[in-house]
Amino acid sequence: MRLWILSLVLVAVLGCAKNQPTHEAAVATQQKAISEGGVKDADLAKYKKEYELSKALYVKEPDNKIAKETYTFATVRYATSTMYSDSLDFKVKYREALKLFREALKVDPKNEDALKSKNMIEDIYTKMGRPIPQS
Repeated sequence: MRLWILSLVLVAVLGCAKNQPTHEAAVATQQKAISEGGVKDADLAKYKKEYELSKALYVKEPDNKIAKETYTFATVRYATSTMYSDSLDFKVKYREALKLFREALKVDPKNEDALKSKNMIEDIYTKMGRPIPQS
């Protein structure tokens, strides 16, 4: 019962209760970051907390559809925010974002946003002649 209440809270917090598709929410996060010149520390901390809560719920209930969708959504949003962070160094943020996008793809291999962003980061590493981080 407690996990069910937590999942409802997470759904409301992440905007899924409004039936907002993950793609639209991720694009909105990305566009906001670009228009404002990057993701602020407070937003990044908020998205990290949502990611951690949703991951804990998903680990406890991996067969729960809401837990899975919430975890994927939070992971992609946190990864996108990490990628556009104002405060993280370039050497850190792209490696961390790539790791998070891959994590989301393990749960939802067809997630359009995670796949596009993962491929974009890998392409940038390739074009720079740098090895693509594997962890």
